[in-house]
Amino acid sequence: MSKRERAYWDQNGGEECWREFGVERKKVPTGFISGKGEFYDSVLKVPLHHNLMMVFRVGKNWKP
Repeated sequence: MSKRERAYWDQNGGEECWREFGVERKKVPTGFISGKGEFYDSVLKVPLHHNLMMVFRVGKNWKP
């Protein structure tokens, strides 16, 4: 594996992804939308057995 590829995987491996999305506070505001189109600020607030999708802030004009 080249040094460039190795550096990429050192920066984006499983442990780093777990820290980013599973443990530490997110760098950008996030929320969750249920299959019925309702927004929630925590995954724990989404009703049981609802489909859900995580959404991220992408731009400067977004307001919750």
